[in-house]
Amino acid sequence: MWEIPESVRRVLWDVRPESLGLEHSTFIIERVLDLGDEEACRWLFQRFPRHEIRRVAQESRRLTRKSAGFWAIYLGIPTGQVRSLTREESEQTREEGVLTLESRDELHRLVDALPERQALLAKRLLEVLLEEAKRDPLLRTLYNAPTDDEPVTPAEAASVKEALRSVAAGEVGRSAGHATASPCPESAPRRSWR
Repeated sequence: MWEIPESVRRVLWDVRPESLGLEHSTFIIERVLDLGDEEACRWLFQRFPRHEIRRVAQESRRLTRKSAGFWAIYLGIPTGQVRSLTREESEQTREEGVLTLESRDELHRLVDALPERQALLAKRLLEVLLEEAKRDPLLRTLYNAPTDDEPVTPAEAASVKEALRSVAAGEVGRSAGHATASPCPESAPRRSWR
């Protein structure tokens, strides 16, 4: 088995990462594609073949629409072939904020399968989530906000491709007609924002 860095462990918060093997590759790829930062994604592309990552991005129902749209562009998958982006699939996923009868049943099955000690922890966690949602108007609004489901426009797709090309070429910080920003000299006065 490989060594799993902290950036990947963070997205595998609900499992023991050391217990994961190659048979869990789809799960690991989905989590990193959906929740991973740049370091976690770099690790992913070093450990798994690109065609496997592409297959998961294309077939997964668990990716949010935003993540699925990004990876479709990055991996060159037509959006019509990405399962998380098809209307009938995305309308029933929990990432869209919709708790369907099927997902409620799944939640009940999961709770029923928990050992007593973990069931008490899960109960408390759900209580805390509900309390926070009731107290904090911003959280309540965010929980109830609809997911942005606008399709990616050709101009946005082109911008993302150009940004990825710039990052790959080491041109970050440069743009047409602008010089690369230079670091602030040590002798320059520092401004306090307090």
